[in-house]
Amino acid sequence: MIFAVPSCPPVRLVGGSDQYEGRVEVYYNNTWGTVCDDFWGIEEANTVCMQLGYSGAVAFYQRAHFGEGTGTIWMDNVQCASDDTCLGNCTFNGFAVHNCQHSEDASVRCRNTTAPPPPTEIRLIGGSSELEGRVEVLYLGTWGTICDDFWSIEDAHVVCRQLGFGRGLQATSLASFGQGTGTIWLDNVQCRGNETRIEDCSHNGWGVHNCAHFEDAGVVCSASKHFYEVIF
Repeated sequence: MIFAVPSCPPVRLVGGSDQYEGRVEVYYNNTWGTVCDDFWGIEEANTVCMQLGYSGAVAFYQRAHFGEGTGTIWMDNVQCASDDTCLGNCTFNGFAVHNCQHSEDASVRCRNTTAPPPPTEIRLIGGSSELEGRVEVLYLGTWGTICDDFWSIEDAHVVCRQLGFGRGLQATSLASFGQGTGTIWLDNVQCRGNETRIEDCSHNGWGVHNCAHFEDAGVVCSASKHFYEVIF
């Protein structure tokens, strides 16, 4: 059965001569795997490139043009619409449902120009006031959570500032404000404390994690904004 997946698994390009080209690999179930070239065309290549932050594709390739991958073939019969910006939102057979070999791995070459990054939003859920809660991030149209690995008060400062509050009073872990659902967008977030937005901090990459929702991160913020005028 063909269906659309609402979440957005990360993608990467492997085996090319530069960062703009390569075999398409998808990160799902904590494992990188390939995409079969059945129905693979320019629309699918455009979607991969836009998900990676480029403005589009200049070419698509079939038959393992950049070498054969290994392990799982995650996607087959992928068919994207012109406005899709996430490969996981295109229609396909279902993860690991295929009739392919790695000799059919799909590849792309992207334009070496970047598109503006998709806008992100942030919110706090599950707290007793607007100043506290589980941290959720809106990325590629989907709300998801942040894993608490390396979560610290510096990260809380950034979240609170992004929301327009004062300093972070507490960085909470282990889903202290309840477990979220769906995508875990960020893991191993490590902020210096002076960043403007949480995505500006060091992290594993969108959707790349080894966590479960019982590790969802939260914050408690101060209402005052004067803190930043003193230390930043």
